[in-house]
Amino acid sequence: MQQTRSALVAYYYFDFKDVAKRDLRGLLSSLLMQLSDDSLRCYGVLSKLYTTCRDGREQPTETALVKCLKTMLELPGQVPIYLIVDALDESPNNIGTPSARKRLLLL
Repeated sequence: MQQTRSALVAYYYFDFKDVAKRDLRGLLSSLLMQLSDDSLRCYGVLSKLYTTCRDGREQPTETALVKCLKTMLELPGQVPIYLIVDALDESPNNIGTPSARKRLLLL
């Protein structure tokens, strides 16, 4: 389906060995990049976020990343989008309010 462009697929693997791949920001950043690589319409959504972040001089908030992903998922006429998330148990479930894993599950 991905090769025929009848669907978009983005994959993320949590990795306890890589700090950047254990939290919500890592997940969102990866999914957004993958979707924008495969779809001009998704690229346009990510490009708007880039512009609002002073052309990359500022980091987007996690809230802005979530909004960007939701916008991509809700694009009218968009082919189906499949998000594959693996090894969520690699995300820390330490005591905190809320823990990184809980934040991911809430998303």
